[in-house]
This record gives sequence, structure tokens and C-alpha cells, in this order.
Amino acid sequence: MTRPLPRIPAAVLLGAALAALAAGCGAAKRAPAPTRPVIRLAGTSASAQAVADAAAQKPTGAGARSELVPLPARAFDAPVARYRAYAGRQADAMPRAVARLDAALRQGDRSAAQAAWLDAYARYLRLGAAYGALGPLDEAIDGTPGDLAGGVRDPRFSGLHRIEYGLWRGAPPATLLPWTERLAGDVTRLRRVVRTVAIPPLDYATRAHEILEDAQRDMLSGRAAPWSGAGLLATAASLDATEAVIGTLRPLLDGRGDALAPVQTDMAQLTRALAVVRRAHGGAWPPLRAEPGGARARRRRARRAAGGARRRPRLARDDADAGDPHDQGAGQMSLDRRAFLLRSAATLGAGGLLGAAEAHAAEAPSPDGADPGLDVRIPFDGDHQAGIITPAPEQATFVALDAIAPDRSTLAIGLQALSSRARELTQGSTIPARLEVDDPPVDSGTLGTTIAPDALTVTIAFGASLFDDRYGLARRRPAGLTRMEPFPHDDLDPAQCHGDVLLQVCAQHRDTVAHAVRELLRPVRGAFALRWTIDGFQGAHRGPTADSSRRNLFGFRDGTGNPDVGDADLMRRLLWVGAGGGAQAWTAGGTYQVLRTIRMHVEFWDRVGLREQENMIGRTRDSGAPLGGTDEYEDPRYALDPSGVRIPLDAHIRRSNPRTQATAEQRILRRGYNFHRGFDSAGQLDMGLVFVAFNQDVGRQFATIQRRLDDEPMIDYVTPVGGGYFFAPRGARGAADWVGSGLFA
Repeated sequence: MTRPLPRIPAAVLLGAALAALAAGCGAAKRAPAPTRPVIRLAGTSASAQAVADAAAQKPTGAGARSELVPLPARAFDAPVARYRAYAGRQADAMPRAVARLDAALRQGDRSAAQAAWLDAYARYLRLGAAYGALGPLDEAIDGTPGDLAGGVRDPRFSGLHRIEYGLWRGAPPATLLPWTERLAGDVTRLRRVVRTVAIPPLDYATRAHEILEDAQRDMLSGRAAPWSGAGLLATAASLDATEAVIGTLRPLLDGRGDALAPVQTDMAQLTRALAVVRRAHGGAWPPLRAEPGGARARRRRARRAAGGARRRPRLARDDADAGDPHDQGAGQMSLDRRAFLLRSAATLGAGGLLGAAEAHAAEAPSPDGADPGLDVRIPFDGDHQAGIITPAPEQATFVALDAIAPDRSTLAIGLQALSSRARELTQGSTIPARLEVDDPPVDSGTLGTTIAPDALTVTIAFGASLFDDRYGLARRRPAGLTRMEPFPHDDLDPAQCHGDVLLQVCAQHRDTVAHAVRELLRPVRGAFALRWTIDGFQGAHRGPTADSSRRNLFGFRDGTGNPDVGDADLMRRLLWVGAGGGAQAWTAGGTYQVLRTIRMHVEFWDRVGLREQENMIGRTRDSGAPLGGTDEYEDPRYALDPSGVRIPLDAHIRRSNPRTQATAEQRILRRGYNFHRGFDSAGQLDMGLVFVAFNQDVGRQFATIQRRLDDEPMIDYVTPVGGGYFFAPRGARGAADWVGSGLFA
């Protein structure tokens, strides 16, 4: 019988994981027992290895586990170089935020100054892994009065928090200008320093969990920004930094244990939880209040007392989780923060990352490597296909295919090949060396020899025509799948409509998408032929906040009213097809995809007055707020405007989502992309929107909404010209499975 480990406090678990990992513990090569003494924890009978396993939620009691060979220090050169490039971009944005802060203070605009301060603060926190390596510059920018004998009155108290103290405590804006000018100088230095800062491997490998450890202790408690109450904003920024660091380390973790998956799951859960909190407060971060102080201040004091010695893993914490005034809110996020931090630490150890040499010889810094965003990997397999509720990357191509397979078996082989190649491409790979000089290359080579995942997703969906009598699939057709018939104001081009199979290929960069489309079609040319295709792109994130929706080619923000994809119950009602109720069994877990290629008559639109444009949409163009409101995510409150004085009754947002109890189950999940195809034969710009929506029932949801829009004023400025209805089945359940396998079961 396996004897369970004794219950050990979270702080001890965290230190134990680090201690075991620094010793190189993992899961590959066994070290002889005589040469590897057992590390035991003070106050317990458990070994550090066993406690690290418990932290990573690995089975215990099955005997000694083999160990990984520690990574050499040079293995961290590429991750640190990618991180420096990421940090450089964050640092480059800070001077602009500080300049806006200075301008607002000179104008006496406290509200604008506070907004600029929040932006600058979030940018600095997104540096993440650099804060411990910046030394005095970190204290100058982000120092707290807890470091100083005189507290907030100490003349050495400067930087972001000195300005925060004045802005939120009512100091006259002009009196803060000297601190802003000093901050501007420090931020200028930061841009130079951050790209060459030395980050030892041991420090870098522990940084990911420490960033969120600070978020747990200082930011979610409200201690990090006590006057502004920006704890949730700070937590979100810290999560961004954590994801950036883990993204650079992922290539080192691959194949070195399996602890990364639960950490990624928890990080995604935390991201969704924060988004829920923000939406619940009208798009703003609710303030957290607490007394100043925090772990980083204590760390700075400890480092000074130690003469700047490098931080070592600690086996105890003084008050890591005591007295957190916001535990109730954290509980509502449904995330065990202790377990998350433990798994973060254990992940780094399960991969053997902390086995790098503790001494890192001085070496010339590596040149900036590839964009760290290229390392973002989205799993292809899962209960649902990627590309539906996962975040929409910057670029997309939609490819409609006609099945030309001579028989059912060849069709199945073609669909299986699509999933197999998509799985390889989305996870990243290295092009193998060719066996013979005259062999055709196995890959086009347009991305080089290393194919980075680049947040690539491939979503596979089926059109109604696949279920005709060619392959004996008519009886397997999803109950709600029909051919898209034209609505009254459509001008559908048959050459741009329908298809047996639809591929939605999305990634952060255009070359990744183009490469993926090319490689997906290579192995299936005997089963499918191209019917039509269209490329799409997202507008850039241009603020004013990280959650601001992007703009369509009419200049208005698009997708503001999307339902919350983190609400599983809501997704079951609006998105996923359930089992039973007359539905085909193989369709459970899938969803219906609507694609509409909508031409926007931008020349005509550009001659319309701004007020009329806003009345047609129902939102202000600049902020995206409902007319009469101030925030993009604000409730339009139609009940207070029954006659349409503020928001016209035929405004697009009012028709598309009346926000009544009767229409609540008609909402759809939108995932649109802009397109620009040059000019048509009449010399008019051929641009518009690739409208993509996912819903549980096209008739109940999309088609009902579209009928409400039949006579809206916008019909004069848009013309749907292509698209179709498709069904996206559940995701593949592993390498042996493929999207659509249920059709042939």
C-alpha cells in the first residue's frame, strides 16, 4: 500500500521543488545512488525529490524516479535572447506612456494622468524576468517606500509609486512634474539596459513562477499598488510576463517531463477568470486596497543586506498567504493559486531547467533571436477543435475544398491526412534532412529549417454538400447543416460560396499561414480540389487598453458583444452541439460555423457624416462605447431608451443583440477578419469583412439575427458576396484520431 506524503505547507513545497530541481531532478537518466545523496527537508521525513513530485502532482510511492541530465548554461542563451527582444518591446513603449503622463499633468488632467500611469505601470510589470537583474534602476522606477527609512516622505522615494502616491492622494498635478521628468530619464536608460542585461540561467529558470508568486502575494492582495488599487491590472500584466518567459523556455521543456500541461491549463483558467472580473466591472479593473509593502521590497532589502548576492531557493516564507484581504475574490476565480505556483515551479524542474550551472561565465550577449511569439503553441487535439474559442491570431486564410476522392475510403484517408499534417504544423517541427540529393524536399522551406508553431490553428469543417450520395454519408448529415441560401440583400457569387470542406488556418504571421495552407494541401491533392479561398487580417492592438477590441475597415471596433468563452455553461447553451435530442451521436462537441464574405463599400461610407455613421452602428467610433456611454464594454441599457433617442431603434448593435431575455439564447460567437483584395474592375476598393460566427443552431441564432438586420441602415454600405454554412466536428482525441473520424465509425 502506498503511503501518502505528510501534509506540508505550500511555502515548504515551493522551496522543496526548487531545491530538488536545482539538483537536476527530472525523468530521464538515472544517476547512481552513491553519487547523488538524498536531499531531505528540514522538519519533515520526505525527500526533496518526493516533495517536488507531489508539487508536480506526480504519482508517489512507486520507487525512485530517474533523473534528468542537467542542462548546460549555454542552453539558455536562445531563450534569454528571445526574452530580451520581448522585454525591449515593452521598454520601448514606456517612454510614450510617460510622455502622456507628463502632458496630462501639465494640463492638470488628473484622470488622463492616472490612465497614463496605469499604462506605464503595466508595461513595466510585463518586463517580468528582468526586474531582479536591473538593480538600482529597478528601484528607481518601481521602488516602494517600504525600502526607505522615511517612508513616503523620504526624499529618495521616487519613480512610479511616488507619482502614484500623489495622483491618488490628491496632490496638485503640477507638483508631480519633477518626479515624472526623473522617471522619463530612468525609462530612457531602461530601453538601453534591458536589451543587454545579464540574466543567469538559474535566475531565469526560476523567474516564471516568481513573477506570479509576487502577483499572488503583493498584487492580488493590493499591496503592490496601494493608492491606485491597480492589483488586478498588475496581476494581468504579470501573467503576460509569465507567459512570455515560459514561451521562451518551452523548447527546453519539450520531452523533459509532463508538468507543463497543467501549468498551461491553470494559466488559461487565470486568464479567463481575470477577463470575467473585468467584464463584470464594465471593462475596468476594480480597485484593490491594502497597505504598501510587499515581497519585492523585502527581496531588495535582503539583497542589499547580502551584498548583492544571488538569490537562492528558499525553504520557507514568512507570511506568503497570511491575511490576504482578497481571498474571497480569488475564490470566485475558481483557481487554487498555491497549486498553480507549485506546478509552475515543478514544471521548470520536471524539465531539469534548474540543473543549469549556478555559475555562468561572462559571455558576450547573444544577438536577439526570433520573435518569442513564434513559440506560442496551441494544441491541435482536444475536446473541441482549436480556432473556435482560442484567441484569434493576427492572420487567417479560409480555404473551401471540393471532394474529388473516387470513393469513401479515399475520402477518409484524405481527411485523416489533413488532421495528421495539421497536428505536425501546429506543434512545430524541424525539417528532416533529405535522404537523397534528387529527392523532392519534404517541406517547401519557406519558413526555414525550423517550423515554429506561431499560434497556428487549423479548424476543419464540413459543408452540406459532403453529405450527398457520393460517399454514402447522407444519413450522417448533422441535423442543422443546410446550404446557405441568399438573404434579401445578398449578391452571392457561386464561385465564392459553399464547399465540401472548409479549412480555417490562423496564425500570428502571414508567412506561417501561407506555409501551412501549402503544406496541408500537398498530401491531399488526390482527395480534394480548391474551390475558393480568401485571406484575412486583424487590425493591430491600438489601445487604449489591452482589452480594447480591434477595428474593422469602417473604423469601428468589432466583436465587443461576444459571449464569454470562459463560461462553460454558456458555451454549452450557445456553441456546442450536445448529445441526444435528435442530433447525430458523432456531432456531439462540435459547432456550426457560418462564414460570410461581406464587401464593404468604403468609398460610399467615407462620404457619410460621422454622427450618421455612429447612429447606424450605435457606438461612438473612437471609444467603441454605446452612444451615451463612456466605455466599450458598458451595457447599452436599452430599457432606459425605449424610443431610441440615444441609440436609434434600427442601430446595428440594437438589432443584432437586443439584450432581452427572449434573445439571450440567440447570441453567436464571432471571429471576424478584415480582407483587402485590391480593386475591382470598376476601380473600387475590394475590401471588407470575413464574417465568421460559431453557434449551436444556425436557424435559432445566426439566421434569426440576420433577419432582424434585413432593413437596418447598414444594408446600403455592405454586400455579402460569398461564404457558406459548415459543421466543425469535435476535436481529435490524440495522434491515432482525426477530425471527422466519427463520420466513418
